[in-house]
Amino acid sequence: MKVLVGTVLLLSTICCVQAGLGRTFWKTRERLLKHHHQHHRHGDLLAKFGNVTTNFLLQPLDHFDLENAKDPLLYAQRYYVNAKFWKKESGPVFLYIGGEAELSEYSIMEGHTVDMAEKFGALLFGVEHRFYGQSVNKDGLKMDQMQYLNSQQALADLAAFHGHAMKKYELTSKNKWICFGGSYPGALSAWFRLKYPHLVHAAVASSAPVKAQLNFEGYNDVVAASFGNPMVGGSKQCTDSIRSAFQWVNTKPLKTLRKDFNTCTEIGTDNDLKTFIMNLAGVFQGTAQYNQITDGKNEIEVICMNMTKTKDPYLNLVNLYKEETHRECFDISYDEYIKDLQNTTITGGIGMRQWTYQTCQQFGYYQTCDKNTSCLFLPQMDLDYDLGLCEVVYGFKKMDMYKHIDFTNLYYGADMPDGVRIIFVNGDIDPWHALGVTKSLSSDEVAVFIKGASHCQDMGSSEKSDSQYLIDGRQMIKDQLNTWLM
Repeated sequence: MKVLVGTVLLLSTICCVQAGLGRTFWKTRERLLKHHHQHHRHGDLLAKFGNVTTNFLLQPLDHFDLENAKDPLLYAQRYYVNAKFWKKESGPVFLYIGGEAELSEYSIMEGHTVDMAEKFGALLFGVEHRFYGQSVNKDGLKMDQMQYLNSQQALADLAAFHGHAMKKYELTSKNKWICFGGSYPGALSAWFRLKYPHLVHAAVASSAPVKAQLNFEGYNDVVAASFGNPMVGGSKQCTDSIRSAFQWVNTKPLKTLRKDFNTCTEIGTDNDLKTFIMNLAGVFQGTAQYNQITDGKNEIEVICMNMTKTKDPYLNLVNLYKEETHRECFDISYDEYIKDLQNTTITGGIGMRQWTYQTCQQFGYYQTCDKNTSCLFLPQMDLDYDLGLCEVVYGFKKMDMYKHIDFTNLYYGADMPDGVRIIFVNGDIDPWHALGVTKSLSSDEVAVFIKGASHCQDMGSSEKSDSQYLIDGRQMIKDQLNTWLM
């Protein structure tokens, strides 16, 4: 996708939480992640950080099975080490937490975390999340093993890694640990500090959806607000055009939609139509989530220019999709989506099967378009679609999912966690801020809410195009950590 490529590519190794964005969004992310890695192999980072090492640590699949502790089922967890800036005697340890995709060594070679590591003389670790990338067993995507894929086990992995690193790198109490993460790993960062405060001194949680929610109506409310925000090139004319275009979609015969959008197959079932609408909406959702500046313009501004190019909103939408997808055809098959989620072949990259399982099991995050909201799209984007996926693919029942979500919020504290020395960073353009902490809860639970910022944008290194709000936000993070490290 022309516009989406520009936005997602910049952040593909930083954070990528998604739920309910459709099969096209997943496929695009997979392709872009591979392109991003290939691009960097020819860059200057490897020359600058030639001493970054890759290691593996054997971890139990179940940290809480005391009966089988003597002979546990194991997997090898990948981690990276960058000691370029480390002041061994007293330098802090910066722990970069991986999430729902393969973790690259570049996670500890670039970005604001690395920039601050240079300032503070920190040792950098990047730890890949269990069941993603290379941190998964040969049969790891089968259900008998995936039962061990949850946030509690992931945090226990980090605790075990902490003990391993303390010994291997001869760390002492003078080497204070700070954990970092963006999106789902941002939530893990906050939760690691909450649940293991004796191991980690402070945490930075960027774009962290710490509140689990099955029906995430607020996501598309923020998408609408972002496309109407003049600060990033949005306008009321733009949101009116998007909303009108989708209403026109709802009136067109299915054969017309297939012809206009060049779908790969007939739109033969209600679920095919829902998949079509979700994939179409994903263009706008992805742009709002990862809004960046390309050639001096915000991606939202580019989309809005295209959506107001003519007086025909539907024609603008058709032309926009053709311009952005560059596909031979538009894949809208619900059955093929199910097959993708049921595929237990390990391929690395984006973990579509694994992450969807986690959303069904613990978080929800399903982005609906209910009638009582300001959503720009169509009510066919409903909760039943995602609940059906969870049951068909993984066997989760609706009532059980509600109970799981309630437990997650009870266990971690939702968006009112009771912690100390945690920084919650969010941008008001990012739809995920609706499930985050956007106001400081105390002097030790600090919120940095950045105007005009998108998903995890604070985690990137400084750019000439950065707004003053973003510059100030990064400085607030650095100043707060400096205070906590004194």
